[in-house]
This record gives sequence, structure tokens and C-alpha cells, in this order.
Amino acid sequence: MADIGFDDSSAYWCEPSLPEQLAELAAAVGSERYVTSRVAVYHLAALQDVEWRGGRGRPLTTEGQPWPLGRDELEVATLMVRALSEADRIYGAGRLRAVVGAYLAQMIGIWLRSPVDQGLRTGLLAVASQLARLSGFMNFDNEAHGAAQRFYRVSLDLAVESDRPDEYARTLRRMSGQAHSLGHFSSAMHLAESASGLRVPPRERVSVLSQIAVSRAALGEHRQALREIGRAESLAVREDIGQGPPEAGQADEYHYGFFVFDKATVLVHLGDRKGAVDSLKESLRHWSFTERRSRAIVFSRVAEIQMWQGNLEEAAEFWNLFLDYYPMLSSRRLARAMSTMQSTLSAYSKNRTAKQLLHRAARMTQEFPKDTPAS
Repeated sequence: MADIGFDDSSAYWCEPSLPEQLAELAAAVGSERYVTSRVAVYHLAALQDVEWRGGRGRPLTTEGQPWPLGRDELEVATLMVRALSEADRIYGAGRLRAVVGAYLAQMIGIWLRSPVDQGLRTGLLAVASQLARLSGFMNFDNEAHGAAQRFYRVSLDLAVESDRPDEYARTLRRMSGQAHSLGHFSSAMHLAESASGLRVPPRERVSVLSQIAVSRAALGEHRQALREIGRAESLAVREDIGQGPPEAGQADEYHYGFFVFDKATVLVHLGDRKGAVDSLKESLRHWSFTERRSRAIVFSRVAEIQMWQGNLEEAAEFWNLFLDYYPMLSSRRLARAMSTMQSTLSAYSKNRTAKQLLHRAARMTQEFPKDTPAS
């Protein structure tokens, strides 16, 4: 059991140094199978001890100065976050997750070991937290949930070391979204509420309130969910949060498209399918055309809800839009959406519209196979 990662590994979260954890994670997401088992399992226990302890993290040990650090390194790391985040939105996580993991281990890991001016070190740690969170999301997108969780925990540690509660809250929000997607609704609620106790900018406050609403709706707390999504919407309008797509190169940017998608998720849990479809269609106006994965996910989600309502023709329209995007993206979440489409339509295989869609989907899955996650 220990060899495949199902032992009591709670102690592991605080034993290895951050550089050692990054090196192991990079090896795992780079398909080095001999270390994959250590990061393959998603642990609910790792979602409990997440309260902010600003300034009380473990000091990072330094070991000589293998790399001369300066402002140039900080600028390069910042640019890397933005470039990789943009590439992820355009192309999906795919093999990019191995690139980010390697960069974290081989560059950031070295920097973390180097003695440097405290002000510069704080900036590097904050950027490293953003990169670890991005890597966590990329592994989530590729359904490598154990690795995603590990990267998120590293991001939390780095946020503590850099004394950045805003970065900490952003990562908790991502972790809550992952827990919700896996059906761990109580854990999702705990993570979102932990994030809500931190001081964050208005944009992130909208994000956290929306996630609390999603979590409460999933738990059947419908009245509270509507109250929280209403608070989030009022704040988004009052602060003019992201009315339009993010600027090119902006990393980890929550904008109005995300909010309306969250609102649709709340409405699905509340059983308001028509309202959910309307919100999802509205969200399309806020996703830029470079945010191809988000648009593809919305297309598939609208189609699935339309099928729940028995609207095959309307569902087919959006599934065809989904298939237009499918060849451009590398994402296991999209592969799962494709599988859902095919299994749903198989019951209607004699219908002409469904038959055409199934034929097109079969051709695409053969021509554009999606990578299987390494962990």
C-alpha cells in the first residue's frame, strides 16, 4: 500500500525541503514513473491544516550561493508566469505542465537555496508561489490530481514565506475548486471559507465569494448560496471587476467570465437549468478568443445541460462548437467532456444529428488523441 501512495503520508507534507519537493514533482509530471506513486494520490487529510500562519512558516535553508541573484532573475520569473499562463489558456495544459514543473525545480529550486537580499527574496518567493499554483492548475486540467494537490501545497508554503496572504487565498480558492470537481463538497467549503478570512483585493474577494456560493449550493444550502453569489455579483458590479477579457499575458486573472461561469454552477446545483444555460451563454461574451480552453468547456457544459432538458438539436449546436476547438487544445478535461458527449449520444445513434456528431467525434479522437496524465 505504501508503494502506491496509500499509506499514512501526512508527515510527508512537512518533511522534505521545498527544493526537494519541487525536484520530485518535476520528475513525476515529467513521466518518470519511479516517483509517480509518491504524488499520484489525492489526500483529503492534506486539505485540513490550511489556515494562514503569516510569518510562521519554516525558514528556507540556504546552501552557499550557486546562482548570483538579482532583479533580472525576478523580472524573468515574472515574465515566465505570464507567458506560461497565456500558453495554458490558449493550448491547454498538456505537455506544458512538465515544462513548468522543470522550471520550478531547476531554476526556482536553485534560487530558493541561495542567500540573497530579503526584499528580493520575498519577491522571488511570491512569483514562485504563483508558478507553483499555475503548475497545480495545469495538473488539475490534465486530471493528475495528486500532483496538482502537491503543487498547491507548495504554493501555500511559498506564500507564507513571502508573507503574501493574497497569494495564499488565490491558492486556497484553486484547491476548493479542485475539491468541488472531485465531489468533496465539505472540503471545498472549508477551503473557500479559509480563503474568505484573508484580506485580498476586490477581484479576489469576488472569486472567493463565488466559490463559497458554489460550495454551499453543492451542499444543498440553497438560500445561503444565493446570498453569497448575490454578494459576489454586487461587489463585481460596484468595483467594475473584469468587465471584459483579461489583458494579454496577465497571470491567474479572475474576470467576469469566471464569475458568470461560477454563477451557472450554482444554478445547476439549485436545479435551475434554464438559468444555468443563460449564464453560461453570457459568460461566452467575456471569454476572449485566446481563452480557447475556457470557451470549449463552456460549449460542452451548455450542450450537456441542454441534453438534460431533452434538447438534442440545441445541444448538437454547442457540441459542434466544442469540436471546432478540440483539435487546438491538449487537456484531459476536454477529453473527458468528449467521452461524456459520446456516451450521451450513443443512446440516440439512429438520430441523424446524433449520428453525424458521433462520426465527427470518432474521427477527432483518432486524429487528436489527448495525453494520458503521468500521475
